Amino acid sequence: MSRIDLESFNQALQTLQGMQGMQGMQGMQGMQGMQGMQLLHALHTLQVLQGMQGLQNLQGMQGVQGAQGMQGMQGMQGMQGMQGMQGMQGMQGMQGMQGMQGMQGMQSAQGMQGMQALDGRQASPSYIHMVNGIRRDLSSGRDVLDEKLRLKDDTGKSTRPAYPDIGAHGNLANWEPQFRNVVIVGELLQGISYRLEPTPTGSTAATSVVVEYTPKNGKGKVDLAKFVRPNQAQFVNQMEFVFNRASQRDARANEIVSQLSPPLAQWASICNLHPDRTPRTFELINAVLSFALVVTQTVKHMLACPRPVQYSALVQPVIQTPGHGTLPSGHSTEAHLVAHLLTHLKKTSPDVEQPLLRLAKRVADNRVVAGVHFPIDSAAGFVLADALFQYINVRSNGGALTHKHEFAVIDDLDRVDFNSADWGKSKVAISSGLTLDAAPMLNWMWDAAAKESKVACTAKLKNG
Repeated sequence: MSRIDLESFNQALQTLQGMQGMQGMQGMQGMQGMQGMQLLHALHTLQVLQGMQGLQNLQGMQGVQGAQGMQGMQGMQGMQGMQGMQGMQGMQGMQGMQGMQGMQGMQSAQGMQGMQALDGRQASPSYIHMVNGIRRDLSSGRDVLDEKLRLKDDTGKSTRPAYPDIGAHGNLANWEPQFRNVVIVGELLQGISYRLEPTPTGSTAATSVVVEYTPKNGKGKVDLAKFVRPNQAQFVNQMEFVFNRASQRDARANEIVSQLSPPLAQWASICNLHPDRTPRTFELINAVLSFALVVTQTVKHMLACPRPVQYSALVQPVIQTPGHGTLPSGHSTEAHLVAHLLTHLKKTSPDVEQPLLRLAKRVADNRVVAGVHFPIDSAAGFVLADALFQYINVRSNGGALTHKHEFAVIDDLDRVDFNSADWGKSKVAISSGLTLDAAPMLNWMWDAAAKESKVACTAKLKNG
């Protein structure tokens, strides 16, 4: 064991005395760089720390179990007596913590994960004590009594908080985005249902899934989209494309990884979006994607189409194969749906449509390159996206439903790669236009996003 410098040891003990209980790590406010712990590199086998029962309340360090780089601290569960620190393997000079430079006095309470920017729902006990103490200091019992009397005063002179109209969709302006998303998605799902049906004449076996909509009054049920499940032979024919597209994996590796989640950055680069400048547009995209996710996964579940790797082990996908059915492709559905949505919002910028649609096809193709989808999965996603956008647009902005969409692999389309032009005529006219129930909460968000997208161009080019 290396020699312990007494002066440094005393400094360390004085620092530790100020950490009694360490409730919420309040005593660490001045621990810039934790200079008082500079000696810990020499405390190889400081088993004396076992008696430091005052450290049992290290509430702020309960998550130290995963402290990578602190190999000797694996036993710091609850820091009870710090028994797990026996030897501490020298803590490797605390190299993993690099002097804890990142703490720098815990400015702005960095590291206090419980506070998370003083979020009232997840505030730490220390913050609660602080606020409650301030409240006691700033108010008295008399103040509280006067306030109670003021609130009961019916003379009309007292102040009352705003009392919003019941059911007014404009109340969403006071909600947090995550909860606006919940109610808007719930509104879009109202009336949506699914059914299985046989396709060939006289057949009793279900071969198709139909997405249908029923108005609140229960009258005028209409089909939004119909998907005929491809047979095994058609999927086998598609395997040739899966094998051939694997040659593009190295070139598209970065794209494949970046598009595991929705390509928000790429949409933003085409349509000049920014979270601070166009927050409602991002919220609308999120709500539309959340709705599409429910519909897509339900159709996937009902069609129950196996993935490429289930046909051949030689596919060897470069990313983990998702744990659900292959058709329709969720990535294709989402990318084409957002392409339609942003094109509609950016009516003053007609040049965005083709870049958005090319990006959508690229996203869909990359899933085939990765080895997790067939080209016909992308085609089914394209058809579903078109159907869902029509539904969303009518429910938000009014009008009538004029057509449904049908997906079926015919005319040897299983032997060709995905091309949106081949599926652009999947629409089937509805004999009479059906007006759908209005979705006022969706309309509120849609209008807010549309306002963000309008750009007033007053400058004119001048000759010379």
